[in-house]
Amino acid sequence: MKRLGSFSFLDTDRTPRYIMNSRFRHASLRRLSPALLILVASTPAIPTQAALDFLKRDNEKPSETQQSTSEGAANALLAEAQNREASSQFGKARDLYETVVKKYPRTTAAAESQFKVGEILQVDGKNKKAFEAFQKLLTEYKNTPRYTEAVQRQYTIAEELRNNGSKGFLGGIGADIQPSQLIEFYEQISTNAPRTELAAQSRIAIGSIHAKQGELAEAIVAFEAVVREYPGTKYASEAQYNLFQLHGREANQSFSPMDLRQQREAGEDFLNQFGADPRSQDIRSALGELSEKEASKAYDIGRFYEKSGDLKAAAIYYREALRLPSGKHAADAQSRLSGIIEKDPSLAQVAQAKRVSRSDGSAGSIPIAPPKLELPQTPAAPQAPAAPAAAAPAPAAPAFQGEKPRLRATGDDVLPIPTDVPTPAPGN
Repeated sequence: MKRLGSFSFLDTDRTPRYIMNSRFRHASLRRLSPALLILVASTPAIPTQAALDFLKRDNEKPSETQQSTSEGAANALLAEAQNREASSQFGKARDLYETVVKKYPRTTAAAESQFKVGEILQVDGKNKKAFEAFQKLLTEYKNTPRYTEAVQRQYTIAEELRNNGSKGFLGGIGADIQPSQLIEFYEQISTNAPRTELAAQSRIAIGSIHAKQGELAEAIVAFEAVVREYPGTKYASEAQYNLFQLHGREANQSFSPMDLRQQREAGEDFLNQFGADPRSQDIRSALGELSEKEASKAYDIGRFYEKSGDLKAAAIYYREALRLPSGKHAADAQSRLSGIIEKDPSLAQVAQAKRVSRSDGSAGSIPIAPPKLELPQTPAAPQAPAAPAAAAPAPAAPAFQGEKPRLRATGDDVLPIPTDVPTPAPGN
């Protein structure tokens, strides 16, 4: 966990960030000459008088008398704004609320006024401005009793924009929000309320947005983060199911058998961890159909390698096609594999090799289902940090537990990846 002020944040080393176009952030600097860069870097920044006045005013702590006077004036304005709002004079009420925040930012009335600004904007349908107003409240008034409600309202706004907003300026005039900004909103929510249901729901939404945009790799990363960060929860179940679907979409766009294998592993992981889920039957049915797809793809790639003269690679893929004896290409695969062995008897050993059942090189062991994780339904306002404890000795580094390797690189059961696009044989 990392802390900012009095608020805890998810560790960004483990939680993926979704910042668009970050690699171009400093493109303008790269275009400058080295000499000019040195000049810019060595030139001291001279603050303006307005900036100095702001810092001076911000750092000045008012006296008790000044604070009391400010509280009285702020409360009077707040009461007037509430009366205007009760009379349905929402525009004038919002102006008064904003005045309280601007003139008396250190008062208790300022936090309530900032919340009311966001609330009025939300009711008025100005969702993006409302989201930003609530974010200002959460950033500048972290101890506000409205903290939980403000984060919940941010999530409601994001969902409204995602479900009812248009696709963006490329999709039509008057677009509500771009997908990239919507992702930033959900990221902000998960930061405001870490380790809560709102955070998990926000990361599910991020993956769904990427998937809808056709950004399959980014969507997979988002859903994998949910499975990792919220194991055993209904959100992990939803994410794992989506991973199975996304790997299937990737497999349909690829000639690599590894994509089909990843889809199978995602489905098996779902059954192992969430076997009681009603969608388990759909997964089982899809895995049955997947076997035929795997056999057909292996057969097509075997034909590709046989035509290319790589008999060992062809033998490996024909062997894979024969893993499904009832497959439509099984008979032809057996005939072609026998012909290859006649040409090169040394390949008989390759044809008879047993393949491991999982791409991580394991013997197909069933992973242990993760423990249930209870998440708070709503975020609590951040508390002041406790006094730091005495430094304890650093723990020993844990054993490496990285992600499963995508492709084994040794042994005769390795499936070589075609260097060209294999196409089905004529008549098949």
